[in-house]
Amino acid sequence: MQRDAFNGRNAAISSIVALMVVGSHAFADSDEAVGAEETQPIVDELLFTETVQAQEKGELQLTARVISFDNDDEGDTNTVLLGVEYGITDRLQVEAAWAVWNQVKAVEDDERDHTGSGDVEFGVKYAFEEDERTGVRVAIGFDVTIPQGDVDKDLGEGFWVYEPYIVISKNFGASTNLTVNLAYGFLDRDAYPDEIDEAEPDADEIEVNVGLVHAFTPAWRGTLELSLETNEQSSKGDETATYLVPGFVYKGIEGVEIGAGIPVGLTNDSGDWGVIGMLSLEF
Repeated sequence: MQRDAFNGRNAAISSIVALMVVGSHAFADSDEAVGAEETQPIVDELLFTETVQAQEKGELQLTARVISFDNDDEGDTNTVLLGVEYGITDRLQVEAAWAVWNQVKAVEDDERDHTGSGDVEFGVKYAFEEDERTGVRVAIGFDVTIPQGDVDKDLGEGFWVYEPYIVISKNFGASTNLTVNLAYGFLDRDAYPDEIDEAEPDADEIEVNVGLVHAFTPAWRGTLELSLETNEQSSKGDETATYLVPGFVYKGIEGVEIGAGIPVGLTNDSGDWGVIGMLSLEF
């Protein structure tokens, strides 16, 4: 357990430093890229990693994700997430997401399964132009999570979360892309569970995602993602969850993306393994 926490903190700190260095160069070069022709994205959506592009003006995207985790210690979970994105301009989009259905299965025989809706999230994202010389593209965004899930049923954690983030993306040739995003969540408690000792700590969260995608054919993409979320940069924090997520995305139908992956937990605080499915429709 101690080794997992130590490795998680080191991974988070290293990722932050790397993102700051790459991000500073990308922003410094962005003014010289005005008018540059931008490359088409290899995928519009990844399974866990925030992508860099924004919806074009007047464009609407609907995305559904179904996530199932096997976790013997804290109970298996099943979640259905619905998201919507809309382009205000070609670079600025607004977005919303809602956990419309959660299920937390009981661990003990004398406990009951809990089901219900979860938290709601609203956000905005702005995508800068691609740098003509380096091929690097940067986006920044800000999300707000509104606590709606019942904390006593483990359907929510009882926090307002204010989360600025940055996304950095680069294509390697016409068929491979690497995307990295970093988010910092400022937590503001809204509710405690009836059993106070089961409350999540008031500790801000850092999230780092890395996504690699390669187009094997015009329709099929292989993906590999690494997702880390930790609150152990604070003395109040006690959790680092890390997942490795191999998967695929199918883009054989215009305006449609279908994806699936298998998240594998890498730390004691992660679920053991899971399955995620995604359907995205663009109008």
